[in-house]
Amino acid sequence: MSPEKIKTDLNQNLENVYGYAEDILGLGLSILEFYLGKFPFSMGNWWSVICAICMSQPPEAPATASPEFRDFIECCLQTDPCWRWAVEQLVHHPFITQYALKVEAVDCP
Repeated sequence: MSPEKIKTDLNQNLENVYGYAEDILGLGLSILEFYLGKFPFSMGNWWSVICAICMSQPPEAPATASPEFRDFIECCLQTDPCWRWAVEQLVHHPFITQYALKVEAVDCP
């Protein structure tokens, strides 16, 4: 659950607002969890996780990760949804583009 759904002051008290920014946060948490092999907020119980999402800094990729990966995760996990990157921005992030296939146009016969 994103901070803006828990702390309604981040979305001007519009509790039922849902946007792609929440999906981006979920994507970032999922990718970081795959990398770490565990959920980034490992606080024990659900209430502790909710408090950590609202009151602590977002989790970071470890220093052993590539700079591109660390920055990608940071772009996804911004607490304020206005600062969280959109899909259109993330697909052009160096972490993604370094693995993109270079496809050349082929003329059809």
